[in-house]
Amino acid sequence: MLFLTLQSSAKGIPPALAELRQTVATQLQPPTGFQQELASQAEEGGLISPGDWSEGSEKWTHAWSAICQVLPCLLLHARLYCTI
Repeated sequence: MLFLTLQSSAKGIPPALAELRQTVATQLQPPTGFQQELASQAEEGGLISPGDWSEGSEKWTHAWSAICQVLPCLLLHARLYCTI
């Protein structure tokens, strides 16, 4: 059904994607330990300075917001091209 919805929308953001984006932006919370693990890996890889993504920091809030903006597209892509 989701695939049909996307095909029928020739312009703009497909309704299913818009709804998914809204849900993710307002309701998704990082799983326990996610922030610490992601920050650790980003620091180890030289992507951020130590402490940049400490929990509750403005930089972490921006990083989580960016993750939430990309996640619906990744989920949609997985739904369209992967079978479970």
